[in-house]
This record gives sequence, structure tokens and C-alpha cells, in this order.
Amino acid sequence: MVQCSDDPVSTDNQPKKDTRAPLITNAAVIHSKVIVLTFNEPLGEESAKKTGNYIMHERDNPLSAINVSAASLDGSVVTLSLAGNMVEGMPYLLEVARVMDLVGNSIKAGTNVELVLAAEGGDAIIALYLDTGRSVLSIAPEPGTMFDCYVWCLPSERGMIGAEFALQTIKSTDDFECLTSNEFLNPAVVAVALGNTVEGIMTAGVECQYNWMWIIKVQYLYKSGRGYIDVVSHPDSGARQVANCLTGFPIEPASSGTPLQVNIQ
Repeated sequence: MVQCSDDPVSTDNQPKKDTRAPLITNAAVIHSKVIVLTFNEPLGEESAKKTGNYIMHERDNPLSAINVSAASLDGSVVTLSLAGNMVEGMPYLLEVARVMDLVGNSIKAGTNVELVLAAEGGDAIIALYLDTGRSVLSIAPEPGTMFDCYVWCLPSERGMIGAEFALQTIKSTDDFECLTSNEFLNPAVVAVALGNTVEGIMTAGVECQYNWMWIIKVQYLYKSGRGYIDVVSHPDSGARQVANCLTGFPIEPASSGTPLQVNIQ
């Protein structure tokens, strides 16, 4: 369970000093090796990105640790990459310590969350990030400006040789308008692509891949409003999927990452 702290109490008319510990408001398993934690406030970069502040193990076996190999931060959202795979249906505890907010308040001692990898969560991932470091998930562009986003893929343990998906803009306000301007394949990993990310795209790889890789850079023209950009199913197949590296390159479903936030306040 997630431990909570009480709000500070002011005894006079002076502004309250922020003494509240950061809290985990949501924890999601989006892949057997990826966990996304959402906090109730922005965090300090140094403590949030320190992998030693996160300890992952089977709930009933504290000695069965899975190391956190990387931690990225985007405001109040921390994405953890695991060195090993979670087992489907196995309950895990993720212990979080020494993570601080922007003014130095540390998360309450003993904070932990219970996580379970559902059967459908062990697929490959097709996700969007605004940078090549897989750390930025939100942007606040000025009207009329361009920005880049990258389509990243994390293969399942069976590897990946191709992908099929589309990208969709989702309105948070009625005036949200964000248009695709250009698309660039990553020639190091993509040999050929059919279609485009708006109407649906299929990619074929240069060779089988087994680790994170970006496959397409998409340039957007931001015009107005607030909304999201998400990875969705290819309209023709009705699926978001990849071809793995087993004999015959069979198709398997893919999960999506956290949607990009565009001027979300």
C-alpha cells in the first residue's frame, strides 16, 4: 500500500511552508520490464533518477530482487526500466525511498506499491517520447511552432523485426490542433515502411532487435489548444502489433506507453 502524509497546519497568517512528502498517486506496469510511477507533485531530478532509491522484489520473497536499471523523470512521472522480467500473475512489491520533491521533502519511509503483471501486459511496447533519452513526455509549444517526437519500441523477449500502428491526436480542448509535418525513419533499424503514422504505418526492420530503439521521428506543427498524442491501432488491421523474431516472424500484440501531453496544465 502507499503510505500518505498529513497536510501541514499553519498556526498564523503567514504562508505555509511546504513540508508535505511527495506521494505516489498511480503505479502502472506497462511491460514486463517497465513501470510508470505518477506522483502528486514534481520531483527533484537527482533523487528521482537514482536507481538505488527503488527496490523491486516478489511480495512474499524479499530476496528475489529485480534491479532497476534506469529511471527517467518528466515532472511528476517516473519511468523505471527493470534489469529482469516480471513474471505474469506474480505479486511484486516496489519499495521507494529517499525520493524528494523540488524543495527537498522526502517520500515517507516505508512507502511501497504492490504490482502485478497481467497476462496482456507482457507484450512489446510502442511508445512516444519527445527526446532520444526516453525521458520527456510533455511539451508546451507556442502556436505556430514545430516540435519533434520519437516512436520508440521495446521488443518482447521474442525480439522484433517489424511494427504496425498509427498515431492519433486526442483533444483535451475543442480547439486542439496539432498537425503532422514530416516523418523520418531511423535507417539504422528500419529498412522500409509502408504508409504514414496518421493513416497507419507498417515498418520492416534491418535485423531483429531485442532492446529499446527509436524507429521514426515525427515532426508536428502545433497550432492551438490542449491535447494528447497516442499510439493506436492501425486502421486496416485494427491492431497495434509487432512481428517478432521467431520462425516465420509471427505477429503479437503490442502495448502503448504513456500518451504525450501537449500544453496539458
